[in-house]
Amino acid sequence: MRKKIFASYFAILILIGYVVTSCSQEGGYVPPEPPVPSDPSKPITFTDYFPKEGSMRTLIFIEGSNFGTDISKIEVAIGGVPAPVIGSSGTKICIMVPRRSNRGDVVARIKDESGQVVKEHQFEDLFTLHVALQVNTLAGKVDPQTNTSSIIDGPFEEVEFQAPWWLEFDKDPETGDKVIYCIDAEGMAAMRRINLTNQEVSTAFMKGQAGVKNVRAMLFDTPTRDTLLIVDDNGKGNWNDRHALPNI
Repeated sequence: MRKKIFASYFAILILIGYVVTSCSQEGGYVPPEPPVPSDPSKPITFTDYFPKEGSMRTLIFIEGSNFGTDISKIEVAIGGVPAPVIGSSGTKICIMVPRRSNRGDVVARIKDESGQVVKEHQFEDLFTLHVALQVNTLAGKVDPQTNTSSIIDGPFEEVEFQAPWWLEFDKDPETGDKVIYCIDAEGMAAMRRINLTNQEVSTAFMKGQAGVKNVRAMLFDTPTRDTLLIVDDNGKGNWNDRHALPNI
């Protein structure tokens, strides 16, 4: 009787072992293998890459052999700009097209375990970057309850504009801050000062403070750029009346 029970237990253990082995071989969890650099005993080859054109953030695949799977040992540059390396299977490298890679030359470098470059390759075919127009919000918001906006100063996330109409770029001679002067609303309800460095917006003056009636345009004098000239038709429907506002 004991022999039969022992034989039954033994058969169950064999069955469990078979099931566990089958699961690991047929879709069970297999831990990822650690990344490895290229094999120094084998040559590193580059064959091609694709696609050869696209916009920023396009995924490019570089084909070849013995790249290794350690992406910290792989460098790729497009137009001299480093491209993010997404992954490597050893025979295929996946990268993402970076910004400002207009020049188009594709250069790949493979390093050894010590970080020394052991293979550099420049492809003959240039990558053609498609420049797409992208429109984003720099600053300003709309009141979600009233769906309107007014003149509110502060950080970029909190400010409001009525209707930005004319822009002039400048650089503060004292601080070096990059600044945009903005006529807010046609005719100018206010002159806004957008500080790109500090990411803040302030109001230089309101319409009534400047003694103007209907501002049409503005520009800095040259070459000093120390005076901002404002074109005001003074309510007469012409562009001949000008006000000089130095050092605003």
